[in-house]
Amino acid sequence: MIRIAFKTTGCKVSQADAEAARRALSDLPVAFVGPGEAADLVVVNACAVTRGAERDGRVFVHRGARSGASVILAGCLATRVSRHGDDGRLPEGIRVVPGAGDRSTLVATLRAEVQQYASSHAPEGKGRGDTAPDATRDRARPLVKVQDGCDCRCSYCIVPDLRGPSRSVPIDRIVPAVQAAAAAGSAEVVLAGVDLAAWGRDLQDGGDLPGLLARLRALGTGLRFRLSSIEPPGLTDRLMDALVAGPDVAPHLHVPLQSGSDRILRAMRRPYTTREFAGRVTAFARALPGLAIGLDVIVGFPGETDAEFEESRAFIESLPVTYLHVFPFSARPGTDAAGLPDEPSHAVKTARSRVLRDLSASRRSTHATALAGRTVEVVDIRGRAGTVVESLAGDYTRVFRRDPAGPRAGRSRIRITSARGVDAWAGPRPHSSEFP
Repeated sequence: MIRIAFKTTGCKVSQADAEAARRALSDLPVAFVGPGEAADLVVVNACAVTRGAERDGRVFVHRGARSGASVILAGCLATRVSRHGDDGRLPEGIRVVPGAGDRSTLVATLRAEVQQYASSHAPEGKGRGDTAPDATRDRARPLVKVQDGCDCRCSYCIVPDLRGPSRSVPIDRIVPAVQAAAAAGSAEVVLAGVDLAAWGRDLQDGGDLPGLLARLRALGTGLRFRLSSIEPPGLTDRLMDALVAGPDVAPHLHVPLQSGSDRILRAMRRPYTTREFAGRVTAFARALPGLAIGLDVIVGFPGETDAEFEESRAFIESLPVTYLHVFPFSARPGTDAAGLPDEPSHAVKTARSRVLRDLSASRRSTHATALAGRTVEVVDIRGRAGTVVESLAGDYTRVFRRDPAGPRAGRSRIRITSARGVDAWAGPRPHSSEFP
């Protein structure tokens, strides 16, 4: 039996791709191993959206090679390397399998590797590997990819070149995946896509994301559905109605803002103004009290001045935002922004990132503190040290509690009693050591 380790970096779409590849091997004699365990084959499914993401992927490739395992590089980084070269930075013997938007080549390569290994080693058993997991069975919150690719051409983004145009997964393939997750005991499904709001535009029967949510809720699975990320044009009244309609869609939106300066937004080729963005986000916050809103923000875009960064910071601070994901600008080969002048220095980007990350930590802490005394719906994720259980609230807040019975199945409601930092606690006051 061949031991395979998957290491995935990047977005939820990449994570969903890796889970699907694992499932495609489940009829073969394989054992999937975790971090720190010996592996015969290491699959690095790596992101290429930023230089930092590339660096992380390369670290895992080198680590796998040093362990003596065979290593396959897949994902967006593999596609980028196959097109633009690698300057010899990957170890010799690493196989690069491009095709970020199409898993078939990776799956075929992995199946051939498993079969070759099985034929050259003494058999340890035949048929399905006893430890080969079905991703939906292994996770309380499985990912279901419903869309891939992107039709936008933001000046800084390499994703459309690596993953291709927007493509929707037909609903007759989404429904069985959701039903399988429910049957396996999952409590929440995360709907993942590169441009999730584009779902349905390319399908013959039309449809849109709010309609997909209505169809999935109508299945009566008892699952909670979470949207992975929504581009600002997708913040429509129909989507607002879908979130207001009931508790089966998590009250949480993650929206890529990227900048709070209109001039920088134009340079990025983002299709909205700060006024339009603020109007949509504010409308959603008013319609759904308790809604958590996260933003992606890029700092240090070429030409961004101190005044424009301050404009961006002030704009973000004016919004009903719960947290931020902050990214220093990273020039990507082949994008228009890679050739723009006046890119701020690394030190300037670091300082600006720190300002926004401090703002994010403050907002998250305020949000968690405000939950005290309220009853919220949670999904249990894992057991921690002792009898502590980690859960995730609908608004994306981590919640901890003592529970000798361990994690519960399904969705449950618990009362928040206190908070520390960005996390909340349910039940009797915890010891300081019980928070991670």
